[in-house]
Amino acid sequence: MTVFGFGGGLSAPETLQSAGAVVFEAMTDLADLLLVDGVPDC
Repeated sequence: MTVFGFGGGLSAPETLQSAGAVVFEAMTDLADLLLVDGVPDC
């Protein structure tokens, strides 16, 4: 399972990355991470 972490939140991006999360810096980036070939992957 892929885990996503918001790097602009309470946890430092480095902490999230070291735990294996895919880190994104802006909430608008999350939508791009969830799209696969332009189709939501959920």
